[in-house]
Amino acid sequence: MDKVQAYGTFKKVGGHIFRTEARLKWGNSNKKLGLIIMLNPGSSKLLEEQAWNTFVDSDQDSVQINGKLLLDPTMRSVVRILEHSFGNLEGELIIQNLFNLRDSDLSSALDKYKQFFVSRKTSELNSNFPSLINPRYRDVLHTDIDNNYINLFPWVWLAWTVKDVVLLNARRELILNAIPENKIVFKIPKRNASQKRRKELFTYHPNPQKQTDRDRYFKEIVTQMRKGS
Repeated sequence: MDKVQAYGTFKKVGGHIFRTEARLKWGNSNKKLGLIIMLNPGSSKLLEEQAWNTFVDSDQDSVQINGKLLLDPTMRSVVRILEHSFGNLEGELIIQNLFNLRDSDLSSALDKYKQFFVSRKTSELNSNFPSLINPRYRDVLHTDIDNNYINLFPWVWLAWTVKDVVLLNARRELILNAIPENKIVFKIPKRNASQKRRKELFTYHPNPQKQTDRDRYFKEIVTQMRKGS
């Protein structure tokens, strides 16, 4: 755990904080180890407390800051899983999210997320999803995870939770449709999910709240990664 460092970039727009970039880095290599896609940045923040507090308290709009991140519990779970799966690592794991809003309260984060859209009509989501976002937040709310981007990585780890939300599902569908058929994908799909839905839509988060669930996830995903690597 002491061999890894976390780095990230935050932007503040309209009083909201967005983490627009994050990565876990082992050693000095810039080699891309893989891509993990989770829900949102939660409680992520800079390691340097004074710099972080100055950023948070700033009244400026569109202000940006970057640097080393504090390793939060989710990152620590991710690191533990990867180090047990692949052994000695050298390179970077890129962290992306379904949406970039920093908020550790899931209900609050989802409520805010919905407010960033000028329309939430189900009939428009599949064809016009990106254009439905309020222009003020369009550049920070999502990172474009398209086919070209995904092809930069040897594998993709889907860990974006099993929360069933229409807007999140539309975002998931866009990403899933961009993943090539031959790409290595690691995931633990929701158990007992409806057979009428794509099982990849609902995948478990790498740091469940209950210890028994964390232990189960760890065992299943490490086994999967060792077989797929």
